[in-house]
Amino acid sequence: MDKLSPDQDDSQQGDGRLSGTRRMSSEALARRRLLLRGTTAGATALAALTPIGALATSQSTIYTCVGTSGKEGICTLSGVQSAAHSFGPDTETAPAGGKSPGWWGQSNKNGTPKRPWPVDSTQKVSSVLSLASPNLQSLTLFALMSQSSYANTAERHWLCAYLNAKAGEQGALAPYGFPYTSSEVLAFYQDGNHNAYSFFTTYLENL
Repeated sequence: MDKLSPDQDDSQQGDGRLSGTRRMSSEALARRRLLLRGTTAGATALAALTPIGALATSQSTIYTCVGTSGKEGICTLSGVQSAAHSFGPDTETAPAGGKSPGWWGQSNKNGTPKRPWPVDSTQKVSSVLSLASPNLQSLTLFALMSQSSYANTAERHWLCAYLNAKAGEQGALAPYGFPYTSSEVLAFYQDGNHNAYSFFTTYLENL
């Protein structure tokens, strides 16, 4: 579900960050077990389980999910699946986060994005999400993000992750980072990786 609807202002947004407690709730533990149990043996899943450092923008940087700290908060798909991590002596941590679909979908009165986009918002959905259903493919990216009738579509959240990754690559999320590149997000999408989808929507629609 969107953290911020397209017609809301920032002042109406509550604190969407994850709980700062280090002890995981029973719900979080159950979600972690579900993610781990659902991991497939496909190429994308194997990429998700590679060492954390290889997935960060810097080999010496590890992303932690907003509102968490320490090893419990490592913010990658494999990080939330495993409780066993080791940090090297030169490792730095940086907060990871992403905007919500509602944030990307906020609109000016003339129907243009209220927020700066990292890509051309007038592109067709099919140009980014090639597996989208036919009724979505001819929409513009901004229409998908801004129109409430598409709020519950998986494509909206996949596009959100893609935009967050693009923004992260351009430094537009600073001081936050995004733990995957836009190419990796699309690879997860193409592979139908439900673990990645759950990870993005649970942990990285939080700013």
